[in-house]
Amino acid sequence: EEDVAESVPQPDKRRELTEKEARAREAAAEWGRNLEATLTERDMYNIRCLQMCVRSWLIHTKFHRIVYQYMRSPESSESKRRMEVLREILKTETDYVSDLERVVEVCLKPLREIAEMRHNILTLAEIRSIFSIIEMIFNVNSTLLNDLKKGFNSSTHTVMIGEKFLRLAPFLRLYTEYINNYNTGLAVLTQCRKRKEFAAFLKLRERTVVMNNLDLTSFLIKPVQRLPRYVLLLTELLKYTPEDHVDYESLTQALNSIQGVADYVNEHKREAEGLLKVVEIQAAMGDSVQLVNPTRRLIRQGDVKEVYSRNKLKDRHLFLFNDLCVVAEKNVRGGLKLSSLL
Repeated sequence: EEDVAESVPQPDKRRELTEKEARAREAAAEWGRNLEATLTERDMYNIRCLQMCVRSWLIHTKFHRIVYQYMRSPESSESKRRMEVLREILKTETDYVSDLERVVEVCLKPLREIAEMRHNILTLAEIRSIFSIIEMIFNVNSTLLNDLKKGFNSSTHTVMIGEKFLRLAPFLRLYTEYINNYNTGLAVLTQCRKRKEFAAFLKLRERTVVMNNLDLTSFLIKPVQRLPRYVLLLTELLKYTPEDHVDYESLTQALNSIQGVADYVNEHKREAEGLLKVVEIQAAMGDSVQLVNPTRRLIRQGDVKEVYSRNKLKDRHLFLFNDLCVVAEKNVRGGLKLSSLL
């Protein structure tokens, strides 16, 4: 029986499938011929245009997907630039906190201890005027720096610092208070430098490796300069952060929070830097004239010639302030000596 079953011819399925395909193709071709017969030349043109648009859209979508994936990859120039900005934020914050620490540990705390022991260098009121709330700013930014270090890693796309700067926002009023006191503190510092004990204290500390051979005023202006720097850095970071990035919204909110206070600080920054210039001129001229005043600003300076007897000329340096004109002569040591006031 098995031999009989094997001898019965079986249908060729492959042949049947081929015949079905041929019939389907013939039917499709017939449908196409009928469609062409019923469509006008204008209709065929529109169909071809539609096909071109669909193909173009598919190519654009695929290209966009490839570019998007590349932009998010660590190899893209956008990601590399974002990482550079992140590193710059971390580095500048590290330097900034280090400068604040120098002020607090090398100058503020020793002076406070001496004042509490009732030694006559500075009073506690004078110390508060000079240093204001710089110690509180140091503590706040130390916390920010620690948060930045914890969230920092080698992966560009996963570094998120927006929330960390948002936590800084409630403490921005400290910067406003500091800038409001800055001019007064600088004037008090200039007056206190005339005391021998305080001048010796500063000289012992300022011209050292710990203080980078810079004077105290160079460090006290650091908080005034920092907030505008935050705005520049966060703006640059947002430029290279995709809008769908998990940190984009937090960065935007942090930038908006800092921007408002930074605008206020920026207005006073020019005043602070102007007063700092007056302090530098005062230091160069010594006690021959009292220049430092919270409202005094330098407008222009330059070398001039002073005419004296028989049309002879002397080299002089002129300082034009908003309320005063000072003519100075240079001594052999490169310092300045008062010649006349106008």
